[in-house]
Amino acid sequence: MLGRVRSVLVLISVPFFLALISLCLVLVANMVTQSLLPAPLVHQVRKAFLAGDLPPAAIQELDRQRGALLYNDCLILGMALNRDPSLALRIVSPALFESPLDEAMNKDPCAILHDVVMGRNGEVYRGLPYHRYVAGFVPLAAAIVPGHGVAAYKRTLLILNYTALLALIAAGLVAVAKATRQGEPSPYYLWVFPLIIAMFGGVEFYAQNLSIGLADLGLYGLVAVLFYGRPEEWPIAGLAIIASVFGVYVGMFEFFTGQIPVLLALPIALLAMRAQTDAELGRAIATGLQFMVYAALGIVFLFTEKIALATLLGGLDVVSSFSNQLALRVGDGAFGVGKMILYMAGRADRIGQGSMVVGLIHAASATIAGLAGLIYLGRHGSFPFRRALTIAASMALIVVWHIVFRNHSTIHSEFMVRSMSFVFASGWIIGGSALSVWLAGRASMSDVKTSSALGGPWRPR
Repeated sequence: MLGRVRSVLVLISVPFFLALISLCLVLVANMVTQSLLPAPLVHQVRKAFLAGDLPPAAIQELDRQRGALLYNDCLILGMALNRDPSLALRIVSPALFESPLDEAMNKDPCAILHDVVMGRNGEVYRGLPYHRYVAGFVPLAAAIVPGHGVAAYKRTLLILNYTALLALIAAGLVAVAKATRQGEPSPYYLWVFPLIIAMFGGVEFYAQNLSIGLADLGLYGLVAVLFYGRPEEWPIAGLAIIASVFGVYVGMFEFFTGQIPVLLALPIALLAMRAQTDAELGRAIATGLQFMVYAALGIVFLFTEKIALATLLGGLDVVSSFSNQLALRVGDGAFGVGKMILYMAGRADRIGQGSMVVGLIHAASATIAGLAGLIYLGRHGSFPFRRALTIAASMALIVVWHIVFRNHSTIHSEFMVRSMSFVFASGWIIGGSALSVWLAGRASMSDVKTSSALGGPWRPR
């Protein structure tokens, strides 16, 4: 018993120390970048405004050249630029620009940043430490933008995200060709899943965001590991390390923008897609659960350590601020599930190549394909149904996340809708599984009819 407890403590220590090491790296990066003179960064941000790469006031319209969520871009650049609070506090919680007369933070961050870098009214803004995030994206922006500019940095993130997805699609097509040559079942999901994300995940808009673009790279890396890394064959220590790394990575670069539920839903769903027998499906579920737990622990430990350190520097107000913001995101009477669905549907253009019609048609088609696939497979009561049901149950975690935090998902539907693209991709996979079973049944019936026409199966004399 004591040995088992010791083993559990040892494995739990993996995400704890990985989170601590990662937090220390970000704190060192913040210390370096926050100690630099802000003039080069001011120069590049000013150039971005003059060139139109940043708007003088945040806009909601989608723009393939500038991406989406320019509000967040201005917020991050302002945090990288702001030097108002003490250096120690800025290292832990980089400060955003805020007007002393605007406690509700209703002032547009792009308008504030424009004022500051253009030398207009900059003195009226103060630095407000932002305790809610680990803010790993702030030192990167502070280090890269002064030398390369805002547009180049955003374009690089876009290229990296599309490159990752194209690599996954190509690897999947190679795997399908190999399986076909060997007469094995086609692993179509290996290329269909990343293709759906590339087409209907809003990559062209979100990848250019200075925080979401970084976090999404971690999700695409996770897809590669789950599809090709065979984690069910890893020793538990290796699984704990890799899963914790992904949890810490996502927690480091974003929070409450949709990556966390996707990170927790993917392990079981993607490992289940690869299963061909009930025994493999059982291992996929067990491994996926372990992966999910360690990833979640990495996120929890990271934010616990960050908030603890911020509390030491900023006082107990840090804890109350964080807990209040967390409570505000939980659904209550203000936003029902129906309103959340309407709000997210109203942002379907974000995952529909800029077209709301295309986004809604794809969402409806993927949902119908998934439900129809489950119903068809359920009538057969076969292994494909159990596999499809496992995929659906795992991806339902994303939907449950939205329902639990529906205040946040409703108010911030312009970026929360993107996580649903992973659910829709899984819907197509389930529909594809049903189609495969149907085609196999047709082929079997055709073989039987051919055999009957020839006088029955051939037997050696």
